[in-house]
Amino acid sequence: MVPARLKRPGQRTSPDAWRQGPQQRYARRRPERTSLYQFIAQHLESWLAEHDQYGRPIRHHVEEEFRRYLTCGVLCFGFARAKCTNCGHGFLVAFSCKGRGVCSSCTGRRMARTAAHLADRVIPPVPMRQWVISVPKRLRGILADRPQAMTSLSHVFLEEIERLLCNASDAPVDRNAARQARPRLGAVSFQHRFGSSLNQHLHLHACVTDGVFKRAGNVGGVTFHAVRPLSAADLAKVTQRVRLRLVRWCCRKGFLSREAAAEMLGWQHSGFSVDASVRI
Repeated sequence: MVPARLKRPGQRTSPDAWRQGPQQRYARRRPERTSLYQFIAQHLESWLAEHDQYGRPIRHHVEEEFRRYLTCGVLCFGFARAKCTNCGHGFLVAFSCKGRGVCSSCTGRRMARTAAHLADRVIPPVPMRQWVISVPKRLRGILADRPQAMTSLSHVFLEEIERLLCNASDAPVDRNAARQARPRLGAVSFQHRFGSSLNQHLHLHACVTDGVFKRAGNVGGVTFHAVRPLSAADLAKVTQRVRLRLVRWCCRKGFLSREAAAEMLGWQHSGFSVDASVRI
């Protein structure tokens, strides 16, 4: 595509037309000039020492994340040299930390790459809906410290969404049929471990097809059955079933006592929240 400023009326698009525009030069990222980098560099050691002093040492992977961030994009910690074989022009590219929590550059690049992969190769051309669930504060510590609890929440949440979508679509459901023959949803879930103020707030986001797929006879193909518009009652039903199943699961595993589980199930405001207002 040729930019409008390079194209005259009636002019045909040329594959090399973009070369007529102003040349862009590579500008190295300079993280050491950002406020975040300067803040972490100034306070990291005192923050770690303070936690050690009070007997609450920071976990190794958290400290490693911060220390690697301080080396990201800084030439003195390693770089590669890129050189054009035609004109001989070269420049230096600093190594990145490839972190997952603190570095906005590496996290943003991974986020963009993941989104492009999902959009181009995974998500089918059907309506999609974002589902989000958050849990009471009493359960957030359990989910944060026990991966099996987060896995259970993911399975329960997606199973209840699938149950709702099957009932809200025109896809015939045979409860006696094998699981692979029943209508199924498509979903990609993501764990979020903090809130907008960087507080510990473990919750789950899921991109879910706004409908279900069902096998079309014995030919191996599938058909997509869209769902009707969802109501507040639908979301309330999903919330209540997830609440009941997750609390009972925590009780069976010994993460909650029977008294605590009964107390939570008796709360008027459960602390569970499900949102599905974003649809594409």
